Amino acid sequence: MNGLKKRILSEIMTYKGFRKQSQLAKFLDISPQTLNKWFMRDTFDMEILLKKLPEISLDFLLYGHQPMLKKFVKVEPDTKEQDKMVPAESSQNSEIEYSMYKELDQKNLLIDQLIKQQDKLIEENKEMRKQIGMLLEKLVTKLD
Repeated sequence: MNGLKKRILSEIMTYKGFRKQSQLAKFLDISPQTLNKWFMRDTFDMEILLKKLPEISLDFLLYGHQPMLKKFVKVEPDTKEQDKMVPAESSQNSEIEYSMYKELDQKNLLIDQLIKQQDKLIEENKEMRKQIGMLLEKLVTKLD
């Protein structure tokens, strides 16, 4: 992913005003070691980020697309309350997008496994071709 999740985590740190990863870890209620692993492995726990940062756009967390924050729309008050700001995205859409993200993440893991299997099969194929070549040489030598 070329550091996409690292960039997202770094932008979240900047947004929250954290200069150290330990500050972000404390805010997210995770250990500094866990956060360090996220940075090293270029990953993060989507559920934790969604829970702790509800104002962050799901599109930003999934793909790094700007703007980082959800767009808000102004709603006229029904009563004498002051104007309220409400997220334009519905929670139902967010849940659907999150489940789609999870499904995509699982498919990416499967693709990675298949690529590893393919690489292994390619190596086995090379080894078998070598063995066939050696057997052919022996056969030709015996026939001569």
